[in-house]
Amino acid sequence: MQDTRFDSGAAVGSSNEPEEKFVPKGAITFFLLLLVTYALMWFSIYFDMLSRR
Repeated sequence: MQDTRFDSGAAVGSSNEPEEKFVPKGAITFFLLLLVTYALMWFSIYFDMLSRR
């Protein structure tokens, strides 16, 4: 019978290669575009209210 050694510290499919860090580029871009859109909307209303003064 063959001895099976389980290494509890290693993840499934792990190797000696360095792991890639996951960076959600699409989500970050979407969030920044959302902030810019809301800032433009806010400033347009703000300057409209200032002009009515």
